[in-house]
Amino acid sequence: MRYPFGHGLSYTGFAYGDLQAEVVDPSSGRVRVTCTVANTGPVAGAEIVQLYVGDPEAEVHRPVRELRGFEKVGLEPGETVTVSFDLVSRDFAYWDTSSTRPDGRSGLWRREGGDFTIEVGASSRDIRLATTITLPDDPTIPPLVRDWGLRRAEEGGAPSSRFVQGHAG
Repeated sequence: MRYPFGHGLSYTGFAYGDLQAEVVDPSSGRVRVTCTVANTGPVAGAEIVQLYVGDPEAEVHRPVRELRGFEKVGLEPGETVTVSFDLVSRDFAYWDTSSTRPDGRSGLWRREGGDFTIEVGASSRDIRLATTITLPDDPTIPPLVRDWGLRRAEEGGAPSSRFVQGHAG
C-alpha cells in the first residue's frame, strides 16, 4: 500500500497518549476506548485519529488489524483533546458462514472470546498506542465447530457440521 488512510503531510506534529480501554459490559462486548491527542507544533492542524482492533488468536484467518473507527480533530498549537470510541460486539466479530441463525438463515457475526489488541494511530502504518483487552465468547451464538470436529466426522464419527452431513464425497 503506497498511501494508507490518514497518510499526509502536516505543518505541525501530534502526540498521542493516555490510552484507556474499558470493558463496559463483557457479555455484550461493549468497550469504550479513549486517548489524548496534542498538537505539539507551532501552527494549527488537523489529525485523523484511527482505532484498530485485532484478534491475534482467532480460530479463522483475520487481518492483523481492522479499522473500527476514526475521528478528525482540529487543534490549535499546544491544545490537547480527548478522543473517545465506543465499540460493540460486532466490532470484534467476523462473519461465520457455517453457522445458522435462530430464524434458519445461514451466517452470523461471531465474536470469539479471548484477547484483542486495541491500537490507535495516525494510519495503519503509524500506530502510536496499543493495549490488550479480554472478552468472553458471545453467549448468544452456538459454539464454533473446530476443524478437528470436521475431521472426526470424515473418519466415520458423528457428523458435527452441516457441511459433512449428507456429503457424497
